[in-house]
Amino acid sequence: MLIEAAKPVPRRLQRLWQRAHEHLTMRRWLWWIVACAVATALLVPTFARIEFGTLVHDLRRADARWLAVAVVANFLTLPLMTAQWQLLLPRDRAAPFRQLWPCVAVGMASMNVLPAAAGHAVATGMLASRGVTTVRGGVSMLALEQICEAVAKVLLVAFVAALVPMPVVLWRIGGLVFILGGLISVGAVWISRRATGGGGAKWRAWSAHLESLWSPRRFSLACGLSVLMKVAAWFAIDAVQRSVGISLSPGQTALVLAAVTFASMISIAPGGLGFFELGAVASYRLFGIAAPQAAAVSILIHVAFLLPIVGTGYLMILGRAVLTMRQRP
Repeated sequence: MLIEAAKPVPRRLQRLWQRAHEHLTMRRWLWWIVACAVATALLVPTFARIEFGTLVHDLRRADARWLAVAVVANFLTLPLMTAQWQLLLPRDRAAPFRQLWPCVAVGMASMNVLPAAAGHAVATGMLASRGVTTVRGGVSMLALEQICEAVAKVLLVAFVAALVPMPVVLWRIGGLVFILGGLISVGAVWISRRATGGGGAKWRAWSAHLESLWSPRRFSLACGLSVLMKVAAWFAIDAVQRSVGISLSPGQTALVLAAVTFASMISIAPGGLGFFELGAVASYRLFGIAAPQAAAVSILIHVAFLLPIVGTGYLMILGRAVLTMRQRP
């Protein structure tokens, strides 16, 4: 559906995009079965000792008003990311909000459903097919976005550490994110220096797409938008907790956010199923919350995240498909 609805894309991207399309249409059913089996294996020890009657009771008594607040807070991620992509694109590739919005919506939906490489391939393909930038530009822009995301994650870890005792595993993962973000940053700087040092047309072409890295104002604003996305996610988690009667301090809620954020980096099953719930439940158990209530709130947090993020992308895909069918003779 994505391929049919889009304009022609560069040939070297066709194979990656085709692979993402096959995953999206469930043709590679074996991969999905294995992924779901792994997710189920992770969930079994998490939910094994939970009384499901109590779990269902906690889910039913959730306040729908607070859940609606959580969905809206998570939805804010999409316009914030669209504004961030505008900042990270080179000035000569400036794109209006309405042109980038479908790329962000479908790209985010793909990243949260497909494996990481396939999801980013869809986002890159959307940028190229809609004439926003080239494939090289899309890859460069997504690399800059990951640097901004790494900055936001490191600041999140620092915020948590300043307010509440943090598990050792989060310290280690935070350190790994810091190292990976640093490596990407060093690579981007190296490419830019190679270009200015007479490295050839190929390096100058890559460097042209990293222009925002050398603009302190634009890059700082882009990093600030990544931080705002984390703030929106914090409000979403806090709203879900309030919907089931859980009251945690800002630091404790931030620790839950850090746990699900890092757990979601492991993209095995569709939507991060398994690791997301595992991270949330483990965090709540640290605060002495009963297992059934911890499981209920983890499920609600995940649904409140997936509904706006994945749902928006799928609605845009379906809308484009219906529009294309109507235009056919």
